Amino acid sequence: SSDPQYLIKAKDCADEALRLDPHSAHAFRLLGLISVQEGETRKAVQLLKRAIVADPNDSDTLAWYSAVCGLSGKAESAMPIARRILEIDPLTPVYRFVPGLLSLMAGQFTDALPSFDEAIKMDPTNAMLLWCRAQVLALCGKTQESIAQLRELAKLHSGHFFTQLGGLMQAALIGDNEAATRAATEELLQIVGCDPHYSWSVAECYSLLGDPNTALTWIEKAMDRGFINFPMINNWDPLLDNVRKNPGFSSLAERLHTLWANFEV
Repeated sequence: SSDPQYLIKAKDCADEALRLDPHSAHAFRLLGLISVQEGETRKAVQLLKRAIVADPNDSDTLAWYSAVCGLSGKAESAMPIARRILEIDPLTPVYRFVPGLLSLMAGQFTDALPSFDEAIKMDPTNAMLLWCRAQVLALCGKTQESIAQLRELAKLHSGHFFTQLGGLMQAALIGDNEAATRAATEELLQIVGCDPHYSWSVAECYSLLGDPNTALTWIEKAMDRGFINFPMINNWDPLLDNVRKNPGFSSLAERLHTLWANFEV
């Protein structure tokens, strides 16, 4: 949801939890995730670290901390944590993809696929995993496989958020501007604009559609939400090639480099 009232309610819950237990790992994790949604990535890292100190074996906190490291372009720092998560909890399917997510964010697209395959084998209908695997396939240059994955997602989850987002990606991969316009509803884009990863994906879509100005806008939205992975935006992501030719890209990349270089996890 793009409704900020939910974040206010969530913060009230976290504050109440801290009143009851000033060392609550759950409260620090929740406040960290609220900070992610608000684009306060540096604050999110600090809060998630406090949650890890309070409970070093909380796999949920470790997974989210790993994700934030990846979005910030610091995936290598979290690789040992990703392996530890699997030692703590080898049975939860979504944790199986954390190493793959970090490989993705480190620009190692081919290396990311096995983790997604493992997770999907355990949870074959997980819409988020299916959508994210399709993005990885596209980044690997396996366009037809990516499209097939998105079509399978649509069959399994008609009308789902990830199906809608996948519809935009599919239209971009085949270069269908009309289909992209239909897929990019105001409601979908409002929700996507609240998330760093999904905003990055939409930037890729508009780049593929030959609309670098809109793609730049979405890169900036992703940056505002905490996607400060400079190497990905500037070098690694082949789906953004069209954007890098835009005259406005250099100044944006310079700002992004400063954010990335000064960010510590």
